[in-house]
Amino acid sequence: MVLLKTNINLVEDFIIFAKKIKVNSVRFIDFIPNSNEKMMLVPSNEEIKKAYITMNKFENTPEFKIIKPYKLLSTLVFDKKMK
Repeated sequence: MVLLKTNINLVEDFIIFAKKIKVNSVRFIDFIPNSNEKMMLVPSNEEIKKAYITMNKFENTPEFKIIKPYKLLSTLVFDKKMK
């Protein structure tokens, strides 16, 4: 799932659906805009943090993995360093 401003609020639904149909992993991918007009599709840092919290509500197991995007992790690390 590519994380966009228009779908980032569906992270939990996506995970629940994936588990329901018994897939073994989900991967969340950063959206990388290729023009200024597509910048409006990039989720805010706050939206990214909420998505990360939602992803963490679901436990990784040998049967099911959640692969988080780089931007999500780097945003959180950067925010911690700035405080």
